[in-house]
Amino acid sequence: VVAWIDQGAPRGNPADMPAMPHFEESEWKLGQPDLVVKLPETEIPAEGSDVFAKLPGTVALPEDRWIKAVEIKPGAPKVVHHVIMFQIKGFDVDPSGGWIGAWAAGTEPMVFPEGTGRLMQKGANLIGDMHWHPSGVATKDQTSVGLHFAKTEDVQKELVNLWVANDDWTIPAGDPNYEVRSKYTFPQDAFILGFAPHMHYRGKDFTYTARYPDGRGEQLLRVDNYDFNWQTNYVLSKRLPMPKGTTIECVAHFDNSANNPVNPDPTRNVTFGEETNDEMMIGFLDYVVADGVRPKSQEELRLDILNEWAKELS
Repeated sequence: VVAWIDQGAPRGNPADMPAMPHFEESEWKLGQPDLVVKLPETEIPAEGSDVFAKLPGTVALPEDRWIKAVEIKPGAPKVVHHVIMFQIKGFDVDPSGGWIGAWAAGTEPMVFPEGTGRLMQKGANLIGDMHWHPSGVATKDQTSVGLHFAKTEDVQKELVNLWVANDDWTIPAGDPNYEVRSKYTFPQDAFILGFAPHMHYRGKDFTYTARYPDGRGEQLLRVDNYDFNWQTNYVLSKRLPMPKGTTIECVAHFDNSANNPVNPDPTRNVTFGEETNDEMMIGFLDYVVADGVRPKSQEELRLDILNEWAKELS
């Protein structure tokens, strides 16, 4: 290579050139979806505060369908901060399984592990929790959502998205290493399939640790150099068992000092907020339950506790 450079990098024989690559007409990374849902077009001003909206998308399937992959395609990615897609019935997010998928800078389409899926319920529609950040140029955005459906017999487990979050803190101005913690305890046996830490410009590092019922601790994921522009989904090659009673502890550090080159304002105390110049601390993770298809309801979990007490008393 050095010799070729020293020769002036001459071009090779055109006859030896490989054929031009052929790309499918579809602009979708996963190929043409089974269903494309377009959200309403929105105008984003050149300047000013971040813009937020909840935009509807029509699905209204005649029957329940399992989703095996979701690709969210912003129309103007330079101004789209993030998109979170929920399913809704009527006007409310369905609390039994509303989360469908998300997009943020650097993320790839969400392809769910084999044998898992998210359930799109009969008659439900989508709503996009949208966040735009003005770029200095007036822009129009129309985000599209591509849904890929699985056969019912191919899905054995619902893929559940969990938010291990903390929103009660203030990062002091100039602090180079402020720590925030959050935790969640599994109420039933489960398996973790992946992680996705989320912070904003001051995000420095993020760690997930499991505290097992027997007292053991295990570091599951550590992101040492968090980059807001590359928010990565970390998908495990093997399912990680989480016995009932295991606690997931998340620890994040933030650099709010002038030494952080992307810090919007090191002189400002920063709190949890939706705007890009605010901060967030969310340890997303995907999991499936060990028994059954979907997690137990609160009523079922309370009944399990009562049954355990009854056994102990007898």
